[in-house]
Amino acid sequence: MFNLINLLYLGFVVAAQITVYSDGDYPLPADKDAVVEISTHREWWRDDSDCKYTGLLVPYVRDWELVQYDNDTREIKARFPPDLEHVIGRAFVINKKICKGKEAEPILRVGEREFIFAKGGLKRGHSFTLSDVFGMKEDERPKWFNQVFKRIERVAEYDPKAKEFMTYTSQALAKASAPTQSPQPEAPSTKPVPDAAVIPAVPEHTQSAS
Repeated sequence: MFNLINLLYLGFVVAAQITVYSDGDYPLPADKDAVVEISTHREWWRDDSDCKYTGLLVPYVRDWELVQYDNDTREIKARFPPDLEHVIGRAFVINKKICKGKEAEPILRVGEREFIFAKGGLKRGHSFTLSDVFGMKEDERPKWFNQVFKRIERVAEYDPKAKEFMTYTSQALAKASAPTQSPQPEAPSTKPVPDAAVIPAVPEHTQSAS
């Protein structure tokens, strides 16, 4: 899937970031390898305010080194190795836009919330920002990006929600990255070429004897 995402980098984005709001209350599982299906919407005054943006809420750990700098000298104060045991945030991975009377539109937007939400999980009306993945170069993506997608792939082996997410997203990416077929050249004619003998010859003009 990562190769397909890399192929589809557009270099520009319309509405690169949008704000969405939770449609319901969603719990946060204690298991790191667990995902939660979520539904969100945009502001009421938007043209697409009736549309639903759906996807998964996925935990992530810090699998990168954390470096702290001195505010004045900008020298390194401390280094902290990766911590693969403790969840430090949740990633929002939205792959579908559903509007009434229209076919679902495949999208790929991501957002995050560090640490823990209010007690009880993600609450109805909580807002967060989503960025368009296809407007990001590979080095501009969140540090947790690869980790989160690998987690979804892993969970998809036994969780129907994650499996449906992977199936829909993979098919949409494959379709979008498929090369557009150019018009085929017209096949040469199979009609027989007229025989040159059919073309009447132009008679020579001769001078009469004097």
